[in-house]
Amino acid sequence: MPSKAQKAALLAAAAKGRNAIAEAHIALSTESPADLWARLQAAEHLSQELELELAQANSKLLVSEERNAELLKRINFFESKQATIQHDLRMETQQLKRSRAKEAKLDAQITLLTSAAVLSEAGLKESQDAIGLLQKEKDGVESELSRSISGLSAELKKSRSEHDKLKACAATLRKESINLHKVVD
Repeated sequence: MPSKAQKAALLAAAAKGRNAIAEAHIALSTESPADLWARLQAAEHLSQELELELAQANSKLLVSEERNAELLKRINFFESKQATIQHDLRMETQQLKRSRAKEAKLDAQITLLTSAAVLSEAGLKESQDAIGLLQKEKDGVESELSRSISGLSAELKKSRSEHDKLKACAATLRKESINLHKVVD
């Protein structure tokens, strides 16, 4: 339903149109056929120019809408990719927590074996071997976690950067599209 301002604008436009028609009737009654023919030719020429401008504006609008649609697809792709990376990061965080718990357990075992080695000279060699194996396993877990976290952090930063660029480009295209709609209307 039109607002009061829209109704007022419509009424004003209708009144302006009626005035233009009345002026045209007065002008038609006082002008010669040659003058009317010249005005008709000028009006047709102006109409053709306006139609050409409208066609060009429509063409620009279509191109802008196509670019906008393509950017929206890319934004959706990168948002999906970012969600996947965030999920992977959460999973890696869980893995990190489990690995830290395992590391704490291994530290406790190393401490226990070290104290047992002090108590028993005969078991010293076996304890040292077990301690070495546990230390290697602990180092492997730490190394794997470090690589995993570094890789995911870099990928997340890259995805966020690309996502921000695409959002900025989409905003620019939306503004262009709005401006082209204004020109066409």
